[in-house]
Amino acid sequence: MALANHGVRVRSWSIPGFLLAALAGCAGHSPSPVPLEGAGDGPRSGDGAMAENPFGGGRPTHAERIAAYFAERGLAFRASAESPWVALDGTPALRIEVSNGGALPVTIVLSRDLGVWPFTREERGCLVVESTATWASWRHGVQVAIETVRVDQAADVVVPVGGSASLRIELPLALPAGAEAVVARVAPQLHPLAIRCGDEPERVISIELPPIELRFGPAAVAHAAAGDEVPFERALAELPEHLIAAALHHGEAAKVPTIDRLIVSLPGPDRRGRRARCVALEWLTGQRHGESVERWRGWWEAQGAPAPAAAATGGERER
Repeated sequence: MALANHGVRVRSWSIPGFLLAALAGCAGHSPSPVPLEGAGDGPRSGDGAMAENPFGGGRPTHAERIAAYFAERGLAFRASAESPWVALDGTPALRIEVSNGGALPVTIVLSRDLGVWPFTREERGCLVVESTATWASWRHGVQVAIETVRVDQAADVVVPVGGSASLRIELPLALPAGAEAVVARVAPQLHPLAIRCGDEPERVISIELPPIELRFGPAAVAHAAAGDEVPFERALAELPEHLIAAALHHGEAAKVPTIDRLIVSLPGPDRRGRRARCVALEWLTGQRHGESVERWRGWWEAQGAPAPAAAATGGERER
């Protein structure tokens, strides 16, 4: 199934018929959006009996029925981050791509005018994003923040037969004050006003897309190429405020060497440098050893790593 292959979950709802009929009659619109057939109790066969669930397990679920609706029309949805790393003062963006492998042109309706003057108003679809952000700073350690963001959309998306269309959406996430590194797991839900396939009646459907991970750090870290060691080494030497994000960035391709390098560099040149190293280690390893150099070294040696020598920037071994 096209949607199931991409992990897309969908939900739908219906608007009371008398309300839509009144609006359509007042504004002179085309036929009102309608829910999928059998929205109340599942699809039925030609003789009125409950249809078998093609997915197995008896009556199909609401999401399965809508997934089947999209699959029959050759529609597939994909969402991705425009960039996996974003500067702390930047704005992340998502791209939602819709491909149409069916025989009907498709329009995702995201804006329309309702009523007649002077009782007109504009209605818009939106993207709703649930964000769970893990963030850290040398002062606060590792923390978690949760927020919901709604972004209204104004331009319809038209997908021709055999083609695709892309929707770019900026996310004004409110990062925690003082954060030096953030990893946000966002769950986007696209809520169009309707989906129109050729001359078929419009369907009112919301589309839940797979979670996407966004990472934030200082610009020098966020803009660095994958595998670039310069931001990490520079942060170890002279920029402790960059160290947590730089360790996460470096650890994406080399987690074990990053942990080893952090432990070898303990205790660091000063209190802030030591604290930043320990917070970065806590995030990368999930361990809680505070600022005890001896406990971090002892834990690392217990993992089979060689006992690190005193770092050039470090002082005496601390307990």
